[in-house]
Amino acid sequence: RFETALSGKSGADAYQEAMRWLGVNAGQDAVNAVIDKAVRQARKPTAPATFERDGQPAEWHIPTGTACLGELVARGGEKFLGPILTTNFDPLLSLAVRSAGGQTGRRALTADGTLAGWAQDEICNIVHLHGFWRESDTLHTQVQLTNPRPKLKASLQRLLQQRTLIVVAYGGWDDVFTTALVDLMNDEQAPLDVTWCFHENDPVKVEARYGRLLNAVAPAIVLNRFRAFGGIDCHTIFCSVLSTLRRISPVSITAATRSPLAGWEQID
Repeated sequence: RFETALSGKSGADAYQEAMRWLGVNAGQDAVNAVIDKAVRQARKPTAPATFERDGQPAEWHIPTGTACLGELVARGGEKFLGPILTTNFDPLLSLAVRSAGGQTGRRALTADGTLAGWAQDEICNIVHLHGFWRESDTLHTQVQLTNPRPKLKASLQRLLQQRTLIVVAYGGWDDVFTTALVDLMNDEQAPLDVTWCFHENDPVKVEARYGRLLNAVAPAIVLNRFRAFGGIDCHTIFCSVLSTLRRISPVSITAATRSPLAGWEQID
């Protein structure tokens, strides 16, 4: 029955159908168990089988691109205020920031909620928009992803008006994030700035694969509020930026302490 349900489907369609089938036939706890088991595959063979919360960064395989992004967050300070919005369920980005000597806050959302008063902290916060791998349900199906979440949508819209949004390794699914973004782009008065990175480098392929998204944000493209870049590899782009940052800022973040004067660092 499972194979029949997935017959003829591929990519995101097959993934969503697989999770829908599992949820209907075995329940949400079974879906969460699959995610838990999948995330644990990123732990090193020598890592202890039992651990508290996410364990230690050294116990996990952290991809190079994720490690570089984590160091950018740790080094960034005022230049990288965040928050980071992700639809992933794993803790690897938080672990990467910790490994680089930084700190992050975390919030996992599976229902409606607001980010007011939380995303303005002094550390970079990571928001898991569709749940987290532990102590949380996870969202996967079209019904779950498109379920109205008006408080979160309004909160995201307020947040996006205060930031330059950089989108990397995200396909633009029909979910609360994309809906909030498109609605905001239809407001010509909204002070929005979006840089969207596509892995594909051929405009024809980008149009074929993401035509629905590009049509939805057409007004923002005309106003130069949505800028698309092709040929962006998330496994290397953050490392390239980081190498530049290292050259212009040789002092390690661990040697700096926060100064009482806004915009200044106190160097030991």
